[in-house]
Amino acid sequence: MTGAGTGPLIYVVGFVAVIGFDKMFNVYIRSLRQRIIPPQDFGKTTGLIVMLNSPSQPMAGFARGSLRQAVGRRRSDPRALNGHGADRRPDSGEAVARGQ
Repeated sequence: MTGAGTGPLIYVVGFVAVIGFDKMFNVYIRSLRQRIIPPQDFGKTTGLIVMLNSPSQPMAGFARGSLRQAVGRRRSDPRALNGHGADRRPDSGEAVARGQ
């Protein structure tokens, strides 16, 4: 939903929806865990869940970096900047490829 809109209002609405549902799910799953897991095992179980979930973020970053290196870096099209001029040299207005 956040990628579908070009305006800031659509982006903000999509962002708030995604973050809001994520936070509501976190509250729900933590409440459910408290009801299911016995109090004496709650700390051990939560620690195990965190330990198993934490490596996914660095592994995803490594996979993304490896894929980008294998596929190559995409060059941006200066016409796709919608006139913002982010990739223009200040002295000439000549378009410059990112990363140069």
